[in-house]
Amino acid sequence: MDSANSSMGPALKQALKETSRSFWLSLRFLPPATRDPISLAYSLARLADTIADTDCVDLQERIVLLRAFQARLVDADAKDVFKLGELLHDENLSHGEKKLLGLAHTAFAALDRLKEVDAEPTRDVLKTLTDGMLHDARIFTTEGHVVKALRTEQQLDQYCYMVAGCVGKYWTDIHEAHLPAMKGVGAALRPLGIRLGKGLQLINILRDLPEDLENGRCYLPEQDLAQLGLEPSDLLHPGYEKKVMPLLHYLMDTCFEHLQAGREYLRRLPYGEFRLRLCTTWPLEIAMRTLDAMKQNPHPLSKEYRIKIPRRAVYQLMLRSLLRAPFPVK
Repeated sequence: MDSANSSMGPALKQALKETSRSFWLSLRFLPPATRDPISLAYSLARLADTIADTDCVDLQERIVLLRAFQARLVDADAKDVFKLGELLHDENLSHGEKKLLGLAHTAFAALDRLKEVDAEPTRDVLKTLTDGMLHDARIFTTEGHVVKALRTEQQLDQYCYMVAGCVGKYWTDIHEAHLPAMKGVGAALRPLGIRLGKGLQLINILRDLPEDLENGRCYLPEQDLAQLGLEPSDLLHPGYEKKVMPLLHYLMDTCFEHLQAGREYLRRLPYGEFRLRLCTTWPLEIAMRTLDAMKQNPHPLSKEYRIKIPRRAVYQLMLRSLLRAPFPVK
């Protein structure tokens, strides 16, 4: 794998390990031919996400940095305007996130060394992901106690595509480009991969609802809330939980349908691609387990009841999947 020898270095791999949590396990198990470009894409996505989430600089400065990030994706000479020094002083950043920020130029240099078959889709997915972050920043411009919301379900769907659905397409494109058994199946798999990504993002939105509301962000569509006689700020109060439940269950059903499309994606993967099947299975099964737990959660607006699958349960799920991955998905 030429790209593996020319892109990800040990320092960048270590920073990725410290910031990617359980997804690091999937990255390590990917087929050798695709492990490096996908790991690099994830490193850069984590870098952009760190920029988008930092409180060390104000919103407009974060937007400037994200646009500089996008400029650097396509222009190596744009690196001089990509300055991240101030963010290293953010006390809320983890050691791994600071390390990743410090390796920004290393990561972009690695992107420059990718072969075009990997570089073009990697740049495309990172552009779409950061478009989603910029879209998010423009909508939630108010800082303070005002809760702003996405307007419509269509806007929510588009957001889920930009920050996760596009990854399902990228995942398919990269593997089709490198794995002989994947040749010619991309057209059928891409829509399913996009839906799987959307489902994974909806899981995050529903799980993180209390924290996002505290930060003035409501990803539940304003139009749907209005039909229930609610405003986004009402969701800051647990007393409205029963009233918002129909919308939450509707979105959970939508999420389930997306994840079922993900199961179909898994069914159509070549049985011989054991590593690819496993790395697709793990996030899907964790998401299914999380969704089941959320359906039983009586207090979805309370941070104290935030759903989190224990690490031990994740490892058990991964171990069981090792035995099932070579066989057809039911």
